[in-house]
Amino acid sequence: MKVCSSESDSMEKEKNILNWLDGKVPVPKVLHYNVFDNKQFMLISEIKGLNAAHYYYTSKPATVDTMLARSLRLIHDIDITCCPFDSRLNIKIGEAKKRVDCGLVDENNFEENYI
Repeated sequence: MKVCSSESDSMEKEKNILNWLDGKVPVPKVLHYNVFDNKQFMLISEIKGLNAAHYYYTSKPATVDTMLARSLRLIHDIDITCCPFDSRLNIKIGEAKKRVDCGLVDENNFEENYI
């Protein structure tokens, strides 16, 4: 279960992206999404496989490299001709500004080298 403030549209966008990607690459299925009491709730399915940071892979860096390279290739091979999402830089900057303006960015949480 994921929970997010309703001032942000990031979870609804994530839900829409996961639904669009379903069948194109392995992604969790969105089982339920709802907005209630100024919060967004999303329940997603488990996805098969092990996390790349799982101890099984920590002693096999070549295996992780190959796995991540194949995963990246899957993503890059997606036909985006009909993709309904616009992620150009000016759009991303606008989304970031909206999050800052809504007070959703905690500057105290920045890592030292990004200040």
